[in-house]
Amino acid sequence: MGLLNFKSFFIVCVLFCISLNGMALEEYPLSRNDSATIKEYNGHYEEQLKQNHKKEASRFLNLIAMIYWEKNHFKEAESYFLKSLKLNQSLDNQNGIAMLNNNLAMLNADMAEYEVSLEYFEKTLLARRVTNEKIGIISALINRSVVHNKLKKYDESIVGLKEALDLAREMNDPEQMRSCYGMLSETYEKAGDTKQSLYYYDYFKTFNELVTEKKIKKSRVELDNERLKREISELQLVKKEEELHDTQEELESTQHDVEVISEKQRELIETLSKKEMSLQIIKQEAEIEHLENSKLKREKEIREMIIWMVSLGLLLVLGLLIFLFVLFKQKNKLNKELIDKNTKINEQNTMLYDAYKLIEEKNYAINESIEYAKYIQESMLNRNIPMTDILPNSFVYYRPLDTVSGDFYWYAKIDHLIFVVMADCTGHGVPGGFITMVGNNQLNNIIKHDKVYSPDKILYSLDAGIRQAFNQEHTHNMDGMDLSVVKIDTKENTFEYSGAQSAMIMIQNDEIEYIKPSPHGVGGTGIAGFKHQEKEFDVQTFDFKDKETYVYLFTDGVIDQFNSSNERKFLRKRLKNVILDMYQRPMEEQKETINKVFNDWKGNTGQTDDVSLLGFKLN
Repeated sequence: MGLLNFKSFFIVCVLFCISLNGMALEEYPLSRNDSATIKEYNGHYEEQLKQNHKKEASRFLNLIAMIYWEKNHFKEAESYFLKSLKLNQSLDNQNGIAMLNNNLAMLNADMAEYEVSLEYFEKTLLARRVTNEKIGIISALINRSVVHNKLKKYDESIVGLKEALDLAREMNDPEQMRSCYGMLSETYEKAGDTKQSLYYYDYFKTFNELVTEKKIKKSRVELDNERLKREISELQLVKKEEELHDTQEELESTQHDVEVISEKQRELIETLSKKEMSLQIIKQEAEIEHLENSKLKREKEIREMIIWMVSLGLLLVLGLLIFLFVLFKQKNKLNKELIDKNTKINEQNTMLYDAYKLIEEKNYAINESIEYAKYIQESMLNRNIPMTDILPNSFVYYRPLDTVSGDFYWYAKIDHLIFVVMADCTGHGVPGGFITMVGNNQLNNIIKHDKVYSPDKILYSLDAGIRQAFNQEHTHNMDGMDLSVVKIDTKENTFEYSGAQSAMIMIQNDEIEYIKPSPHGVGGTGIAGFKHQEKEFDVQTFDFKDKETYVYLFTDGVIDQFNSSNERKFLRKRLKNVILDMYQRPMEEQKETINKVFNDWKGNTGQTDDVSLLGFKLN
């Protein structure tokens, strides 16, 4: 089944979902036009069946069924769909069988025959699995979940929707992922699980914004392509007119050559006629004057000379004609070869242009996807409340390796508590950016919704959430992140730190200290190879009352950067010395210092990884 049919199919599915949630469907009478159309289609069906064109006959049965269905004459529609199904089964047309089972499923749902509808959806899903049509499988799973929800079989509905979500992720299809997240949110809400409903709704909202903006940009690209095609057509028309003008000039030149040749032929014929008349007169005079032998002999010699000269002239003219004819043929041949070569060159240019446009479109689509990912990440980081409103003496140095970063920072203020997080996700670019979005949503749920405030417990909850989000128990996906979590209590003048393979640097009373993290990452099995059940996250508490305290959180991209000779890394010791040298300066000046030191160290060597460092002062 083609992509266009799938799009139409999804529209029917959406209408199907609306009808299940709406009022009872009222049966409408058939109009005269409807009755006439049904009669016409029945005649076509019988005619095609007589000619053993079963597939075409099936098409007319489907058209009749759709007319009855639109008017809510469900039983009549069902009978025609069943007749069509038998024809497709006799042809072993699997695609047609799957579509008809799907129509019968939705039709029975309209009749509130949900158990029957579920049986037909199961048949549709089985057919889609046999042909491995992923979009068809996703559609069948979503439709089946709608019926499961009507039957209050929420657990079965959720299992199917998660399978559809996994397929949508494999295809990297934002529209299908949006549909799955929306259905999961709705199903959990009906099942009474508000927490999971909100969890999936956050994902649905994010992907809905992504798909909406993508459609807007796609429309703009299509308009630009149409304008470009129109300009190319106009240029080709001008080129064809120029070629036609050149061809006309060549034909006029050839015609002139032919007219010259014809004039020479005419003159030659007139000359020959005069000579023949002279010879005849000489012959008659020779017969009359027999006695003038010497004169006759001389005239004979003259006649032979004239004949020889005329013959020679004829040969020369004939040779000239042959030469001109051959030249004309060669010119035509060369012109034809030139036209063929130009045609081939134009075809090759067209192919090259099409290939270039295809590559350009692919590159544009890839860059567009990356720009969307960047837009989502920037929206996530650039919040309504700047970090300086929460921590006035603070700065953030954020330098992605690619357009999209695998690092992210998170902060929030809840009553007298302030939370600051610095995270380094698996990989960088778009894959790393996707994990940052998952981590950001998880932190919102854990801290703001679930009110988990202890840094070590936040890490435990985040570890479980990442593993659940990527279904790591079954897929063995190893993605995760290293991060530092700091909770500041402004009433008690204390702060707590817990790190998952991400350290913290602290300065108190002019003494610098490197605070080591736990050796376990979040998500996957951890870089150190620990299983989920074996992970332990420690929490350390510090007092900053009457102590001037500076805190710095950073990712590995800072200390792993090679220098300009590509021989040494920046390393932790050098970072401590830089911080110790600059910590008493204003925060904005510290940020500029970090940027200058990093650029001087890197030189013309490429950046190794995403680089992030934030610092703040506590009084």
